Amino acid sequence: MMKILMFLPMIGVLFMHNVYSGKASQAYSNKDYTLAYQLWEQAGKKGNVIALYNLGVMELNNKGKSVEFKPSVTYFKKACKKNFALACFELGLMYYKTAAAPHNPKKSIQYIIKAAKQGDPSGQFKLAEHYEKTDIEKAIVWFKKSAKQNFIGSANSLAIIYEKRGDWDKAIYWYKKAVNQDFDALIRARKAPFLKDGKTLNHRRAMGFYVNTSIDEALLGAQFNFGRFYDYVKSKYQDKKLARFWYEKSALQGYNIAQHNLAMLFILGQGGGKDFKKAKYWFEKGAKQNYSLSIFNLGYMHENGLGIPQNSLKAIAFYKKVHGNNRGVADKAIAIIHDNGIGVTKNRLKALPWYIKAGRKNILYAQLRAAEILYSYKRYVRSFHWFNTAAKKVNDPEPHMVAHAQYMVGRMLYSGEGIKQNREQARKWLHKAVKNGSKKAAKMLKQK
Repeated sequence: MMKILMFLPMIGVLFMHNVYSGKASQAYSNKDYTLAYQLWEQAGKKGNVIALYNLGVMELNNKGKSVEFKPSVTYFKKACKKNFALACFELGLMYYKTAAAPHNPKKSIQYIIKAAKQGDPSGQFKLAEHYEKTDIEKAIVWFKKSAKQNFIGSANSLAIIYEKRGDWDKAIYWYKKAVNQDFDALIRARKAPFLKDGKTLNHRRAMGFYVNTSIDEALLGAQFNFGRFYDYVKSKYQDKKLARFWYEKSALQGYNIAQHNLAMLFILGQGGGKDFKKAKYWFEKGAKQNYSLSIFNLGYMHENGLGIPQNSLKAIAFYKKVHGNNRGVADKAIAIIHDNGIGVTKNRLKALPWYIKAGRKNILYAQLRAAEILYSYKRYVRSFHWFNTAAKKVNDPEPHMVAHAQYMVGRMLYSGEGIKQNREQARKWLHKAVKNGSKKAAKMLKQK
């Protein structure tokens, strides 16, 4: 009897923990965050790890709050000490890059390791990422541990690793593991306020900002990568039809790069027939998300009348919206429209400022055309600047263009056009032009 009586208090404590936890979960579901916080706070004082973790999440998301503010780190540390993996993982993230804790990479990885060793798939994923640059074999071990728990980001990472190694069979195996998921079920789980136990707050749904592996991003990214694999792999596995299939899966979920690449396959007629209407549809989808290449290619379709009436003014309007690394190519496209009179009146002076803009973005053709137009108007100083800029390019895929620029630099130095005459330097540039295949430079050297 005494043994039974001795255990009754412990049963009572556990019962109270469950009461607090159940009522707190109900209050949280009803958006009564203050009550939920108070109830979890009571359970947390009794050592309930789920309550401690939930309090950390609420503090992190500024919900509920106690009278005496306690940083989320405090609650997560208490839960982590009791080997609650999710709390350890949160601490790893917080010490890495949040305002909730001081930046401390050493502490961050210590907590990530603890979470990973306790079997948390997100912790295993982050630990694998940590090793990826320094010890790829260790990274593979941890990616596999995480991927076996259906963590999409880890399966996707393994596929990319094996793809880079040229191990196509393993790459396909892991891509299939990554994409073989019920997207709708994953999204429902991600949006749910609690994890499967109905007690632990689902902070995973807010993690995309910190670790870039939220379920929807990871899945559509994996679908895109599987499509890219079939699109570009230089082996017997290349399959443009399968590339279309996986790009479309990802594109339908809103992934802008997949939308663009799918449109390109329709433009080129790869993996099926050409379909300019579908290409335009997917480029427009990508453009709405401000994806620069999609915006550019809508301009290209209008410029060339692909499935739509040719309209250079609309093309120019799209080209002007292009941003980032593609800005220079778009400026060059606008210049060519004016230079060649494509759907507009031919006007080299209108083309010139666009060539100069593109030239400043290191576009070789634009630098040459700017130089040639300026030379034709006897603006020799500015012309020499652009010929000289183009002539200095090394290992360019268009050596004949570089050769022409080198020839013009030599010629202008020889005659003193736009720069002080220097025939010794002129000969050096002419010899460089000859090496790159310039017949004009060879002829000039013979004559001089």
